Amino acid sequence: MKYRILLNDIYKILLGDNKMISYSPNSRYTAQKIADKVSNGAYFYSHFSVESDNTLFFDNIQNLLKKLTDKYSLNLTARQRTYRLNTKKEPIADLIIQKRSSIEGVNIFDFRFLVIDYYAKES
Repeated sequence: MKYRILLNDIYKILLGDNKMISYSPNSRYTAQKIADKVSNGAYFYSHFSVESDNTLFFDNIQNLLKKLTDKYSLNLTARQRTYRLNTKKEPIADLIIQKRSSIEGVNIFDFRFLVIDYYAKES
């Protein structure tokens, strides 16, 4: 039980209090999140995997998340997202992260990047 709490704390530290970046514990949850994003108008999808180092807080994953957050504004509130999409007509992005089971000490994180655009949502 303590191990599970520690893992949840690590992911909270890793992802922060961000609503646009979701951690998925398994592939079924990932599929549900993707279906939810698509039903809300996501039209662009990208998937990539990153092998992490063996540090406790996955330093290279945190650095990648910071870069993605800065580049794609993944730190917006729900109100800011709505304003950006509907008023400014700018796309918004969501990121779903799933950590694969460790095999031989190698941690692999799957990133699924989805984009919602105002014009795609209208059609």
